[in-house]
Amino acid sequence: MNDGMSRKTSPEIMNRESLSQAEKALARMGENYEEHVQVDLARLQKAFEDLKPDSGNIEKQNNVFLISHNISGLGDTFGYGLITIIGSSLCRFIERQNTLGRIDLEIILSHIEALKTVVDGKLKGEDHPEGQQILLKLKTATGRDME
Repeated sequence: MNDGMSRKTSPEIMNRESLSQAEKALARMGENYEEHVQVDLARLQKAFEDLKPDSGNIEKQNNVFLISHNISGLGDTFGYGLITIIGSSLCRFIERQNTLGRIDLEIILSHIEALKTVVDGKLKGEDHPEGQQILLKLKTATGRDME
């Protein structure tokens, strides 16, 4: 029976409900983003410490990559554009290396310390003067622009 009214199909309703749930979860996460990223930074530091004595271990390199990728993924979402830029730079740096030598490990550590500085200092946005100094130092260390 067609009563002239359009019906919403189940997938449309489910998509709206899923989107609503995702938005609520993101809002809850945003309330505690700094805490979440601090936990991720501790995981990143641990992964780096595990990598240092065994820098040729691809699995350990991938672990550092994946954690930094996760960190960078939500930076922009919560107003921390510098986290996204620095985390992405770290990922690209690791991707470009066939082997990791002492200097490469120092550059990775510089990225981790930069991420900690941004979070600890609550350096939101991308134009913060201290943040720009951090990006300049990383650009010098990596020989690449920070994007």
